[in-house]
Formats: sequence, C-alpha cells, structure tokens
Amino acid sequence: MVPFERVLENIAAAARRWPLVIQGLFMRVEGEAPPESEIEAFCDRLCEITSAGGQLKLVQVYTVARPPAESIVTALEDRELQEMLCGFGRGAGWRPRCSADRPADGRTGPGYWFFRFFSS
Repeated sequence: MVPFERVLENIAAAARRWPLVIQGLFMRVEGEAPPESEIEAFCDRLCEITSAGGQLKLVQVYTVARPPAESIVTALEDRELQEMLCGFGRGAGWRPRCSADRPADGRTGPGYWFFRFFSS
C-alpha cells in the first residue's frame, strides 16, 4: 500500500508542473454531515499543495448523485457544499470565484449541482 504522505507529495509535485483540478466527494453517513475537522483537513491539504509551490486550477466538490450501495449514505444539501467552498477559500487565503453547474444530462435533485472554486 502506498503511504498517504507519498500520495500527497506526488500530488504536490504534479501541481508544481501543471495546474491541477482537485475533486472532493462529501456526503452524509448515518445522517451526519462531515465533521468540521474533516473539512479543515481537506482544506489544509490544499494549502500544503499551494504552499509547496503547486497550482490549483480549481477545486470541485460534490455529493452523491445516485443511490449509493450503502443506505447509510445520503447527499449533502447544496447550501452545505457552498459553505465548504467558502471555507476553503478563507482558509487558504484565496479570492474565490465560484460557480455552480448542472451536469450536461440535465439531472436534478440533491447532489446534481457541482460547485467549483477557482483559486486563481
């Protein structure tokens, strides 16, 4: 198994060479949204990448959009995803440019919005 630190180092190395798109899937598990500490840890990893000289083209967060295999998993609300993006921007000191897009196939409902945070 590849250690998590090595995965992060490889992402940072790639981001120093090319601007990357980072995606994060967030969901409710047993009715609970991700704890603030998990969201902060995700933001911290993004900051580590940029602090190491990496470039992020955008950060895309989304939630489950189809019925998952496990019934304990459910979608977050759009508002929760938007709040996460605002938190990422504040935590990293970025000036956010946010957009929300529906998938090309026109699906609707929870999780069908894809929120993008542009860091540049």
